Amino acid sequence: MFSRKGYEVIGIDIAPPLIDFARKQFAEEGLSGAFITGDMRELDYEGVILSGTFGFFSNEENLALLCSIRPIVQSMR
Repeated sequence: MFSRKGYEVIGIDIAPPLIDFARKQFAEEGLSGAFITGDMRELDYEGVILSGTFGFFSNEENLALLCSIRPIVQSMR
């Protein structure tokens, strides 16, 4: 949906098969996006992240991730 609206899309997942699936789906639909195999907890964020990953991490890891994203989101207001 975001790619169709012209936003830059970067997908990150720790599982290579899921990255391969996303690349295939984007290619089939003629969409633009970049896909990285990696752990989202180890990234420096320069944008906004939308994720369904919460619940897989511990409370401490969830809090650390949200704290790393919060300053970026606040600067966009």
